[in-house]
Amino acid sequence: MLFSKNYNSILKKIHYPLTILVIMHLFVSCQKNGDYIEVVVQPKLKVNETTNFEIFFKEIPDYGTLIIEDLDAFKLNDWPYTSINDSLSNKDVSRHFYITYITPLEVGILKTPRITAKFNGVEHTLEPFPITSSEDIEINETSVLLELRSDKKNYKIKDTITISLFEYSKFSKLSKTPYKNTINYSFPKIKSEVGKSIVEVETDLFMTTGIAGLENYIVNNFEGLDYDWYPLQENRVLEKRDNELYIKNEIFKIVLLPKKKGNFIINKSSFRYSVYTSNDEYFDGFVPNEKGSYNVTDNSSKRLIVNSNALHFKVK
Repeated sequence: MLFSKNYNSILKKIHYPLTILVIMHLFVSCQKNGDYIEVVVQPKLKVNETTNFEIFFKEIPDYGTLIIEDLDAFKLNDWPYTSINDSLSNKDVSRHFYITYITPLEVGILKTPRITAKFNGVEHTLEPFPITSSEDIEINETSVLLELRSDKKNYKIKDTITISLFEYSKFSKLSKTPYKNTINYSFPKIKSEVGKSIVEVETDLFMTTGIAGLENYIVNNFEGLDYDWYPLQENRVLEKRDNELYIKNEIFKIVLLPKKKGNFIINKSSFRYSVYTSNDEYFDGFVPNEKGSYNVTDNSSKRLIVNSNALHFKVK
């Protein structure tokens, strides 16, 4: 048994329910900059092209109190909102959001709109912060980074070991599939039901972690206690890395109990990414088909192969 708390079933099928307010494209960005209000926006925007602009809340704001500052430098689409309560992802979770879209109309260093809302009668404000707008945006080897982390480097035999994979991206619109040599894998399948969508994946750990051989390595050396996979990027924040602003997203977290002492290595995670500079570029990949609908391709994207570090730790 790989996971002791019925988590072994996750290796065959992962279900992830959510309300259908947003059919999440599984790629968005976020800034954590305040106790009650956080902003979701790509750090560098393409002028006259549209990108997601999302606002996260620690609690549900008082009805009708959300105010987004109107600025000449930006066009906000789908604004004003009709009801903040209609724009929340899930009222049972600790973060709620309202989604709109932002289009920069000028080139240069711009400041985001000031956002205010009341919570239980008390007004909270997220102050503006700088983002860049330019005619063109370069996508290169520093555009997406992966980092494997453990909570410690040295453990005792009775300690639990927590391992996470973090993604750092300069772009909000991207997709990925695990990469191993020349093997290609399909994207997760989206199944819809009334009032919700379910992300269903027939998979093993490689499909969600990008780490070849991880399942067998865990079975031979550890007891699996817990596994969390975050396909909807609900933990994403903006964070500086190497003095540059990135969208930080936790891809997965796994909790293990060692079966024996020794030095251990978790192999690097590898993903093939399709990266888009804006929503406009992403929708350029929609190709009409004979049925009168569209096939979603990654023809308009830049493709990258991204590898994480290998993770070393010791159990004494």
